[in-house]
Amino acid sequence: MKAVPTRRSLRSRRFPLVPSCPRSPVPNASCIPRWQTPLSRRLSVTCDFADSLLQCYFDGELSALSAAEFERHLQHCVDCAVELVDLDLLSGRLQLAQLYEAAPASLRKKIRADLRSVAPTTAIAQPLLWHWLAAAATLLLVAIAGWRASPLLRTDDYQAELAEEIVDAHVHSLQPGHLTGISSNDEQAVKGWFKGKLTCALPVRDFADKGFALQGGRLDVVEERSVAVLVYARPGH
Repeated sequence: MKAVPTRRSLRSRRFPLVPSCPRSPVPNASCIPRWQTPLSRRLSVTCDFADSLLQCYFDGELSALSAAEFERHLQHCVDCAVELVDLDLLSGRLQLAQLYEAAPASLRKKIRADLRSVAPTTAIAQPLLWHWLAAAATLLLVAIAGWRASPLLRTDDYQAELAEEIVDAHVHSLQPGHLTGISSNDEQAVKGWFKGKLTCALPVRDFADKGFALQGGRLDVVEERSVAVLVYARPGH
């Protein structure tokens, strides 16, 4: 019988130091992909860092000192190491899924014209604005990551169904009375409304001075899981 070479174990491109093989110094490491492990085993994962620092480390929001401390933790925690690889794989899959529509040329032209008219002092403040908006937007990714990357996620049919479910949730929100579960521009009030409804703390910011006024928030359901949505209003839209 002719030997057939096997595939190498998956390794995170973003976090190359994360162990993913039995040869790793991390005890009990495994080459078996996370999505092939029994559900009961995955649900038994308990680690204080998993809920407090893992997501922040993945999003690059930790300080240099905290990031270094968490990387030392990764060398001894198989659960966090595998979870980090799962998040990286899921992020890549969502990017490849092309769940977006190309902007028309007229819109790109209008945006470029608006950008040229923006004062330099306003442009300097934009990175901070988009940093917080991105943090709120990635809550959807964080919620999806809770599925532990099931085998269906690797199929085109599943990705299409996921996109359709997200679009349906958005269309439903546009119906009268469904846009927000709480209508308020108070950051603490909106944050308090989400407390107890999610498994992680929700960053809530009002960007009214930047042209994005906080209107409130709501909960959507994707794959039978609660997903946080923050609603902002843009003057003239």
